[in-house]
Parts: sequence; C-alpha cells; structure tokens
Amino acid sequence: MLRVILFTLIVLSFGCEASERVSFYKLVNSPENYIGKQVHLTGYIILLGENCLLISNSKETVIMYREYEMVTVCKSDFSNEIEDNAFAKFDEHYGSVVGYFEIEKCGENLMLGSNLRYLGCLKNITHLIGPIYESGPRIPPPPIN
Repeated sequence: MLRVILFTLIVLSFGCEASERVSFYKLVNSPENYIGKQVHLTGYIILLGENCLLISNSKETVIMYREYEMVTVCKSDFSNEIEDNAFAKFDEHYGSVVGYFEIEKCGENLMLGSNLRYLGCLKNITHLIGPIYESGPRIPPPPIN
C-alpha cells in the first residue's frame, strides 16, 4: 500500500510546477532572474484599456506612475477562457496573478511611449485571484457647522 501511495505521489509531482511567490522588490531589482519562470504576484491592480491590467506593488506606485515597477496582464495571455467583464471587478483593488514572467515576448503591450516601458508581462496565466478589497478604519466626515 505504501508503494502505491509513493508511486502516485511521484507520478503526480512530474506534471506539477509550483509557482514562486515573488515580491515586487525582488522583481524590480533582478527581473532577469525570473524570465520564463512561473511567478505569483500580489499587488494593486488597475485597468489598462479593455483587455489588459496593470499590477504594481501598491496604490502609491500607480499614483506616482512608476511604470518601471508595473507588470502587464492581458486577456490574450490566459491559458484558459476568461469572462469579458472579469477584469472590471479588479480595477483599483488588490489581487494576485500567477503566470510566466517575460520581458522580450510582451510585444506592444510592454511599450508605453518612446522611452517609457513597463517592467514586464505575464504569459500563460493560470490564476487571477481576488479582488482583495481594502478594509480598515474609516476617517469620519468633518463636522457640519
């Protein structure tokens, strides 16, 4: 019985590839180390047109528009079918994405103008998790005179 269980575990493990949870700090400092690897990114997400999302470390990164710290995610890069309105619910919320990190294979989606470019993109995306809604103490409105 133990042999059957061990054999099953070995066979199942050959088809599985674990994604690596990567922080934006590591990705920004050494993006070349993650090219072609399956990564799990968690961050603040905004819409980029109708078919793409931008994921960044935080809301502040988006507000300051530090595009060199943002990763693009497009509907065409999903490994399975995705609903048309799925991206809208992620706009301006935190979430997670699992896919293969690329820099050179991003095409037009990576360029932002003549000099500006995003950090990279995710291809063959397997998971889009969230949105994770922000919660916490609310600041009360000012008193009315």
